[in-house]
Amino acid sequence: MIKLNKNKLLTIKAQEKKRGYKDKKLEGIEFEGVMCSATFRDQSGLLAIKQYLDHGGASTIFNFENGNKLEITRSNFDSFYTAWSRFRSSFFNNINTEEEQL
Repeated sequence: MIKLNKNKLLTIKAQEKKRGYKDKKLEGIEFEGVMCSATFRDQSGLLAIKQYLDHGGASTIFNFENGNKLEITRSNFDSFYTAWSRFRSSFFNNINTEEEQL
């Protein structure tokens, strides 16, 4: 039988939780019938789209990391980004919350 100390157990749990987060971020959130992933790469691209729209761009098709595509326009960007950023920020909680439960 392998005996794990508390710190090693917490590390393993944190790694498992992080892997689960990665899967959920890639699965994404639904907007207008499209599952929109919420990875760091998506975030960077969406910030570029915002700049494009702010400088007069009308619309563009955004390719999410999970392979799905969404037409982003001036009229849908704010509602999309509000929902999407709330979903993405849900992963920013302290990853070691189990430590308090042990």
